[in-house]
Amino acid sequence: MDENLVRSLISEVCDELKDLLLSKNAAYGNSALNPLRIFSKVDPIEGINVRIDDKLSRKMRGAEGDDGEDAEWDLAGYLVLKQVAKRVEKAKAEAESVTPSPVKPHEQARGPI
Repeated sequence: MDENLVRSLISEVCDELKDLLLSKNAAYGNSALNPLRIFSKVDPIEGINVRIDDKLSRKMRGAEGDDGEDAEWDLAGYLVLKQVAKRVEKAKAEAESVTPSPVKPHEQARGPI
């Protein structure tokens, strides 16, 4: 198979997945990374893992639809979102380690009285 064709198709599929994720993010808000947490209190990564498990379960049972293409796109999207969530967590952790905690008045060093 032509190597250039494969590279072009990889780029095309990734662009389609990006468009799908951005479209769903615009439609549903940032629900995967910032869920409402009405019933579930799990962190975003665990929530995405649950969604992945659900998709795989439906696919294994043959309940994903006619050709399963939507389930495959959803799975690919959730795997990308999981990587995004990991990077968000890493960025937050790095920001917290750089930003000093505010000193409370009772914790301030006191000079001689």
